[in-house]
Amino acid sequence: VDVAEERERDLEASIEEQLVVDADDDSEGRPGKTTMQSLKAGERILAALQAADEERQAMEESAASGVEHRPTVMFATIARGRQPWEHVCSEIAAVPAPDLDDALFCLPSRLLPSLLHYMGEAASSPHLPTVSHVLTSLLRLFFDEISADAQLLRALESIQSRLREHLRELESMYVFNRVAMEHVIAGSQ
Repeated sequence: VDVAEERERDLEASIEEQLVVDADDDSEGRPGKTTMQSLKAGERILAALQAADEERQAMEESAASGVEHRPTVMFATIARGRQPWEHVCSEIAAVPAPDLDDALFCLPSRLLPSLLHYMGEAASSPHLPTVSHVLTSLLRLFFDEISADAQLLRALESIQSRLREHLRELESMYVFNRVAMEHVIAGSQ
């Protein structure tokens, strides 16, 4: 509880400090623009996580009862046919890189397991840069919470092994393509 309260105080101080800095910066003429963008991005990520969690729960309930799952109307509308993890990744990927740390800092720590779950599912997908950026930011922002929670540590270890396997596959594909390209170039000369 103390860590969460301390993080909340740090967030409030950071926002107030950024508002003062942005108010003093007349170059853009819009005080607080950066902070507001970060907060809105954090709200979008939060909404995506909550919608994805609800959909994932509905999918698990359907599987448990043996009924074919049909996406909820709300999730089908916002996700446009994507899986929950794809929806979360696309929302995070839409956040400008400079705002990602602040946006993730706005998330309540109770959602860390959920976010790590979706990053784990995305670890072997084309969203590799997004996953890497999110994990780096999470470790920088929430290191104390993550290192104190065995469940979160196991989730990170699982993601690490998936990322390593995916990188090995990409490396293998790169080597194969490079050799094939050298063969094509040598054959055309």
